[in-house]
Amino acid sequence: MPAAGGSAGRKLVSTKRLRGNVIEWFDKYGWIQANEAINHPQANRNGGRIYLQGEDVQDDLPGVGCAVTFFLYEDANGLGAMNVRPDSQAHVQRAQVGRPTPQSFAAQFPSPHQTAAAKARVKPVQYRGGYAPVMSGPVKSHEEVLQKVHSSLNKQVWKATGKIADREKDWDHTELCKRVVKYLYKGAQAPELLTLPWQQAAMQFIENAMRGYSNACAQKDWFFDMDLTSTFHMAFWEIFSGSGQSAQWPEVEAILNSKYEELMDDCLLEKAMWDSSGIFLPDNEPLRNKLYKGLKNGHEAALKEVSTIYLRDDLQRVEAFTRSWIHHSLGKAWQAAEQGGLMNHESAVMLFQELLAPYGEEHPFSCVPSALTKTIGRPPRDWDFLQEAVREFFLHWNNSGNNSGDAAPSYYKRRAGTKRPASPAGITPVTAGGTKRLWSGRGAFGAAETVGADPADGVDGADVAVNGENGADGPAPLEDAAAQGLEGEEEDPVSKALMEQVAAAEAGEA
Repeated sequence: MPAAGGSAGRKLVSTKRLRGNVIEWFDKYGWIQANEAINHPQANRNGGRIYLQGEDVQDDLPGVGCAVTFFLYEDANGLGAMNVRPDSQAHVQRAQVGRPTPQSFAAQFPSPHQTAAAKARVKPVQYRGGYAPVMSGPVKSHEEVLQKVHSSLNKQVWKATGKIADREKDWDHTELCKRVVKYLYKGAQAPELLTLPWQQAAMQFIENAMRGYSNACAQKDWFFDMDLTSTFHMAFWEIFSGSGQSAQWPEVEAILNSKYEELMDDCLLEKAMWDSSGIFLPDNEPLRNKLYKGLKNGHEAALKEVSTIYLRDDLQRVEAFTRSWIHHSLGKAWQAAEQGGLMNHESAVMLFQELLAPYGEEHPFSCVPSALTKTIGRPPRDWDFLQEAVREFFLHWNNSGNNSGDAAPSYYKRRAGTKRPASPAGITPVTAGGTKRLWSGRGAFGAAETVGADPADGVDGADVAVNGENGADGPAPLEDAAAQGLEGEEEDPVSKALMEQVAAAEAGEA
């Protein structure tokens, strides 16, 4: 979704200009594709594109396909470009093939530097090529569209449910189809779907339809095996056609598929955490629910936390997320974990081993976000780093009451009088030895060497995890985002002023 207007909530990422090309344009905003890969936790959001708002254009731009330079910022919606202007060093302004280039972006958002006379000469330009809600036909009535959507859903859902109907214990095929159609049909009933830009309408339709469907059927054995991709395609086609807009249909399908996969992954994540909680607390529903909520809230907190720091590679990002998830989850659910016999090193390691591959080693899903593992793959269950992260948590947990200097975070603090019980009955403990990380030249996962916990070795896994690759004297795991800027350019005074304003605002809020 487009970011809100203005600079509220923005944090500057680069203090040097980056280069890219404008690849899409809508009525008041567009998208930029950077020339170089951006090393940032949110770089893969919005399909790897960078959001461009009209008021952030510093000088007039020739149109779609033009080369630009910009400063990079982040906000709640992802990465955006500000102080955008044409790239004077670009020798060729590439226009998108098959898409007419607009005369000037100033037609939609006049630059603040334009004179009143210049603004008066500007004429609105209609952007085509499927990137704006260009009307190619009349808008159909809401009732007519809904009737066609319902008919399409009946046909497609009947085919989809036919493949899993024999696994449904409570309903026959006809009743199963009827119920699924009812859940999905509710997602199409919002009248604004015919007036929104098709990109927003597609995502809203999928989200609304999946909400009722997943709430009612997520616990069914067949839920994750029934593919509704074609169902959503055909149903939204009726909405799209009724809106009178034009676009390349593969682009519409890509957005529908992306949103559907995202929501199905969310369902897999919640199921994995609930099932894993049940493995360790099978006979105590209240404790299981508390542990599940702790894992879920901790997962959200860890993902938010890792998105605010800059790390050199994907492995470090996965390690940072996993460490934070363990700390937040066990800290939030400490009472349920203690009562269930899980507040010890062995059981905690086993719990998170289960979450790394909750559906087995052969299944590709992991509770570690796929956005962090695209280049290195999912961590295996026997990932040695879990030993380090869990040991680090218990070091803080058990010693937090004795820290007179730097107090441990609130989620490390153990309540007075609590004790660490032994391993829960029926669970085989995992042998916990020291680990020495092979930091230089390591591959992805499995590049840690397990060694005995020998004090003479002089290397402790928790120390390595806290102090960095080379111990206390090693470099900090943060990356200088400015290093990705254009070589040989000085820091822009505009970015310095923005950073000063952000710092002043943060100091005022504190």
